[in-house]
Amino acid sequence: MKLKEKYFKKSVLVLGMGKTGKSIIRYLKKFKANIYIWDDNRTKKNIKLNYVNIFNPLKNKIADFEAIFVSPGINKKNLLVKKALKKNITIASDIELFWCDNLQSNPNSNVIAITGTNGKSTIASMISNSLKTKPLGNFGNPILDYMKNKEKNYIIELSSFQLDYIDKFKPKISIISNINVDHLNYHETFESYLKAKLNIFKNQTKDDYLILNFDDKNIKNLLKKEKDIKADIIKVSCNSYLKKGITIKENY
Repeated sequence: MKLKEKYFKKSVLVLGMGKTGKSIIRYLKKFKANIYIWDDNRTKKNIKLNYVNIFNPLKNKIADFEAIFVSPGINKKNLLVKKALKKNITIASDIELFWCDNLQSNPNSNVIAITGTNGKSTIASMISNSLKTKPLGNFGNPILDYMKNKEKNYIIELSSFQLDYIDKFKPKISIISNINVDHLNYHETFESYLKAKLNIFKNQTKDDYLILNFDDKNIKNLLKKEKDIKADIIKVSCNSYLKKGITIKENY
């Protein structure tokens, strides 16, 4: 089913009124969806927009919504998210919306996704400069605002918050720069944080590529434990000579 048909005049709830949340609203508006918004920040949730409604917990029921779209940082322990999960209501991010739309409207484009505890912005910027395009996603440029251009290449920086809600998203190339303990105020455990990060390649097939920093000890451990990686793995190292992979030597 096309997204236009799925959300045409349907009630949807957008959680979070930051830059990403507003981009989701602009995107859904073209489907004439009945948009409701909510933000825990009192100032943001009282924003006045002609084409949206303020979610009222006393009047509106979660079961009445076709889908809930979350901004980065909205935890799965959020009360509204928990209620939606119990009702089996679709919960998605802007990344999932992008993927479903792009698959239908621009299927020949290349999607390159980058994540990691550190360095992902630098990598996204370098690749974008090489391909003469803009880095999107967590970099600060909401991806839904760039759908009209029908780009040949989409370079997307992804945080663990965004990856936590991945369902069908499948990049042609995924890159993990490194993995260290981070964002435990959101994920609570390193295992939960790691699980979110690994969603970047969970839908990839043998026709896709997974580029990994082989100098990172947590990524090395990952390769020992993860036996169901379907993508073609490309290891990169500055410290070791790799028979299969890319070895980077100083001054080369």
